[in-house]
Order: sequence, then C-alpha cells, then structure tokens
Amino acid sequence: MPLPKITLGLIVLFIMLFLYINADLVYGIYAEQVKTVMVAYFLLLAVVLASFGVGLPSMSLSIYEIKNFALMFILTSLVLIPLQFMQGLSAEVAITTALGFGLFHAFVKAFIEETVWADILKKRIGRYGSAITFGLFHLAVTYTTGGINFIAIGILMILRFIWDFIYDRYGVMGSTGSHFCYNAFVMGMKLI
Repeated sequence: MPLPKITLGLIVLFIMLFLYINADLVYGIYAEQVKTVMVAYFLLLAVVLASFGVGLPSMSLSIYEIKNFALMFILTSLVLIPLQFMQGLSAEVAITTALGFGLFHAFVKAFIEETVWADILKKRIGRYGSAITFGLFHLAVTYTTGGINFIAIGILMILRFIWDFIYDRYGVMGSTGSHFCYNAFVMGMKLI
C-alpha cells in the first residue's frame, strides 16, 4: 500500500535551503564552495523545469520505491567498497553531524540529477544527449569550484548511461539510490 503522495522535489528544495542558510556552520572552510554548487543545482533544476514546463516531481513513496532505492544503494556500495580499500580509506564509520549533513547534500545532488537527466532530459534529448549534457554540467561545476578533470567527466558520462539503465528498470528512486551511494563515496564517506 503506497504512502501518501508527497512532493519529494519540494522536500529536497527545503533541505537545500536549510543547508545553504547554514553552510558556514555545517561546512566550515568549504562553505563558499558548497554554496556555489548548491546555487548551480538550484539553477539547473529551475531552468530545466521551466524550459520543459514540468513541475516539481511528486511521487507516492511505496515499499517498492523504497526497496529499489535501498537495493541500488547496496549493489552500488558492493561495487565501490573494493575501491574504498584500494584508496586506503579506513573501514570505520564515524557518525557525526558533518556526516549527516554530508549525506543530505549527497542525496540532494543525486535526486536533482536523476530528476533532471533520467526523468526529464533523457526523454527529450535521448540517452546520448543526456550523457553529454551531464558531462558538460559537471565540467562547468568543476570549473567553478577550482579544477577540471576530463577523465572524471568521461567517467561521469559513462555513469550517466548506467544510471539511465537503472532508471529504466528501477525508476527514479532506484537510480537515485545508486547515484546517492556514488556521491557519498566520492565525497569521501566510508561505505562500511
């Protein structure tokens, strides 16, 4: 039985606003960089929604969608855990306030990207257009935050194809679960 219909997009925007307002407290010396990224994501969402006349995504969070989110998070973590050890990260998990806010940030970015690229753009510009614009967006974000890594951009374009594949089979919550796990890993959070 599905839970009541909620506008998950609106909840994500409130989380973004909270993190933006409290960025100095939450992110310390990284506050300005994080705020720049949040503004880029807000503008991305606003421009895409306005351009295509689409409203904020709303969905009934059913057990099926929650299961897809968890399943794809777990499967992605199983792929990333060996990489974690190769990078020399410890297997210890420290539960801190910063970790909690970092997880919020990782989820917000994943949800917005999956909404924009899998749920909206892929349907309008196709898989290749979606992957190319995904790479270009990250090129712009990395440029504004201090560095460009073309290898990482190429990997992200490949990941866009993988997340589109997951989206086709497990929906937006499945692709968001996988993307969220990847974001947490890239942000240096320990997966085990």
